[in-house]
Amino acid sequence: MDRSSQITPEEPRTSTPRRAALFVVGIVLCFVALNMGVRSYLAHYGTNLGYRIVHAKWGLLEALDEPVDWLVLGDSAGCHGVIGDQLGEALGGRAVNLATLANLLVAEDAWMLQRYIERHGPPKNVILVHAFDIWPRGYRSTLIGQIPQPWGFWAEREPTIDLTPEQEWKVFASRYLPVYAESATLKAHLENGGPTDELAFFEMHDDGWIPARPHRPRSFAKDLRRTRRFLRKNQRGFDISRLNREGLEVIGRLSKEHGFPVYLVNGPGHGATVDSELWQTYAQNRRRGLDRILAPFPRFVALHGQSVFDAKQLEVCVDHVIPEAAPTYTRWLAEQIDAARKRMP
Repeated sequence: MDRSSQITPEEPRTSTPRRAALFVVGIVLCFVALNMGVRSYLAHYGTNLGYRIVHAKWGLLEALDEPVDWLVLGDSAGCHGVIGDQLGEALGGRAVNLATLANLLVAEDAWMLQRYIERHGPPKNVILVHAFDIWPRGYRSTLIGQIPQPWGFWAEREPTIDLTPEQEWKVFASRYLPVYAESATLKAHLENGGPTDELAFFEMHDDGWIPARPHRPRSFAKDLRRTRRFLRKNQRGFDISRLNREGLEVIGRLSKEHGFPVYLVNGPGHGATVDSELWQTYAQNRRRGLDRILAPFPRFVALHGQSVFDAKQLEVCVDHVIPEAAPTYTRWLAEQIDAARKRMP
C-alpha cells in the first residue's frame, strides 16, 4: 500500500482578526524591546560623543542637590576648556561646567538656566563660553531629541522652536528609535566587535569638565581650513541666527529680573589665526554686534579678550584645548572674570 496516500494534507490555519492583531502586537513589542536594549547599550558604550555630552551635562544639572556659585554654560569650547574645580578655587565658591555643544546654540544655555532657576532659584553668577563661529548657526533637531526633558519642551521654554513635522520626526527618532537614529554607530560597533576607540575619550569629571582628545594634526588642519573659509565669509558684518539672538535676550531678561551677573566669554583660539587680519575684522564685527544686543541688560556683559594657543595645544578644532592646556585656559578665564566683576554695576 502506498503510505503517502494515507497522509492527511495539512489545512492552512484560518486567519482571524485576533490572530492578526496578536501578530502585529508581537512585532511592535519586539521592536520596542530591541530599541530599549540598544538604548541601554548606547548609554554605557555609545561612541557618538555629542549625544553622550548632552545626556551627561543635563544629567549633572538634574543631579545638583544645592545651588552653585558659578554656573558655566556654553558649547564644546567651554565643555573641554573649563575645569570647574579650578575655576571655583580661583574665583571663590563652587563652579560646575554644564557647557555642551554649539549646534544647540545659546537657546540651550537659556533652557538650562531656566531649569536651574526652577530647581534652585536664581544663580549667583553665570558664565557663557562660546566658540567664535557659533553665532550664525542654526540648531540640529537630532540633538534636541537627546535633551532629557519632557516631550515638547522646545515649544514651552524660551526661546521657543516651532519644529516642522519632518524635524519632529527626527527628534522622535533621535530620542526613541536608536536603532534607526544611531545606525552608523551600531554598524561601526558591529564591524569592530564592540565599542570603537572613541569610547576611551569620554570622561566627565564631577565638576562637569570633559577632557578633549589629543592633538590630531590632520583633523586640526582640516578644521583650520574650515575656519578660514568661515572668516572670509563673515567679513562684512555680524551675522547672528534668531535662536542665538533670542537666547541672549532671554538670559538678559532673567539677569535683569533677578539681578545676577552674566559674563559672555570667548572660547580658546589658535594663535596664528587670531593674529590674522581676517580674524581681527571678524572679531571687531562680533564685538559691535554683541555689545549692541546686550546693551539693554546692564549685568550681562561680553568680555572680548581672546586666549591663544599653539596648534599642538589644540585638539581637532581650533577652539578645543587638549587636556594639558585646559588649566591654562581656566586660569585665563578666571582672570577675565575677576577683572570684570570688579567693574560690574
